[in-house]
Amino acid sequence: MRPYILNATDRIREIINQIKSERTLVARFALVEYRDYPLEENIFVTRVQSFTNAEAEMNGWLDQCLAQGGGDTPEAVADGLYDILNLSWDPQAVKICILIADAPPHGLHPIGDSFPSGSLLGMTQT
Repeated sequence: MRPYILNATDRIREIINQIKSERTLVARFALVEYRDYPLEENIFVTRVQSFTNAEAEMNGWLDQCLAQGGGDTPEAVADGLYDILNLSWDPQAVKICILIADAPPHGLHPIGDSFPSGSLLGMTQT
């Protein structure tokens, strides 16, 4: 999984560099990581890094991304999207969200899904 995360973070850095090179834009960046439900493990389901305009801070967050935990194929995608919707968005800004995923959310296909009812929102948030 590590090579995929490295590739994704490299693409995010390219997007940030491209946006920052456009001098007429005022840009802020946030990062919401999500995983699977690790009920038996002491790791996060979602990890939210709120908006910053500091490229170095965003790069530091990307450096910390790694794969850990999970037991089935689906992931806590709905939990990540929930946290994205609840960021401190500037109401006057153009908003862009880029979702990078490697698996579907819980609740779509009950076979092989440890959480066939879908998200555990509100039960495991960090």
